[in-house]
Amino acid sequence: FIWPLFPWTGTNACRNILHELGLEEAGVLQAMSRRTVGAGTASPLLTFKAHGSQDEAGFWADAVWRSFGADTPAPLSFASLARYLASSKNIRLVTAFLDGEPAGAFLVHLDSSTAGIYYFAVMPCFRRRGVARGMMAEASRLALEAGRDTLVLQATPSGFLFYRSEGFETLFDIPLFSTSTDVF
Repeated sequence: FIWPLFPWTGTNACRNILHELGLEEAGVLQAMSRRTVGAGTASPLLTFKAHGSQDEAGFWADAVWRSFGADTPAPLSFASLARYLASSKNIRLVTAFLDGEPAGAFLVHLDSSTAGIYYFAVMPCFRRRGVARGMMAEASRLALEAGRDTLVLQATPSGFLFYRSEGFETLFDIPLFSTSTDVF
């Protein structure tokens, strides 16, 4: 699937090109943001590991893959993407651990004034146990530590209410274009 990474202003130029390529609008993400007013509090049982090496990136890729409900190991293409991401000085690949077990993962991308949160997911067996709230506190801490005052993300329908409860506000809709309607 494809989603345009700019404010969708209702112009039809991009939409028409994607339709010509056989892609239809199949869902909507919400671009959201909030100020990093404080890091919040994570459960004392939660710990975090930032993966900075190429070797550790594969572990993060598997944690993300499992957190989105898929089987491990992550496909080679996703593991390769993780290794590429780990080489950036502006990206933090983070795995959350609960009682020593991988429980979720996320990525923080630091640009000049904001911290973008991506691949934010909790493993199904650890959901509803405070892991997501703790992960958001850690993402906020990393942003503040790097001097960024705003968090941004792209929320799926399943994550929207959580992000709202964490103080995020909707900026604009981002349509998803796909050959399939199964985009979430």
